[in-house]
Amino acid sequence: MELFSAIGFQPFRGMIYPNQTARKMMDLVSRFTSGNHSDSSAAVCVIMSHGRLGQICGTDACRNDGTVDITYMTDTLSRCESLQGKPKMVFIMACQGTYGKS
Repeated sequence: MELFSAIGFQPFRGMIYPNQTARKMMDLVSRFTSGNHSDSSAAVCVIMSHGRLGQICGTDACRNDGTVDITYMTDTLSRCESLQGKPKMVFIMACQGTYGKS
């Protein structure tokens, strides 16, 4: 958060959501994109989780395929009407393969 603040971004209060299920991650990005961001000049989304090829794992990944397609997250953000024509940056830190398997 300090880095983004240092370069002029103003983070929304209460916009940090640790330890989310896959469904909750999808709901959060959908809820964000349905909001009015016409006063914003850009949007930044940072997701840190485990992953699989092309997917982000929620906290429920081990129990019931709790994953979200990366394209779902990026496509949903790109459809936000009040952010059209504005930069939308998505940073995802999640492994994308299987460790130790050939």
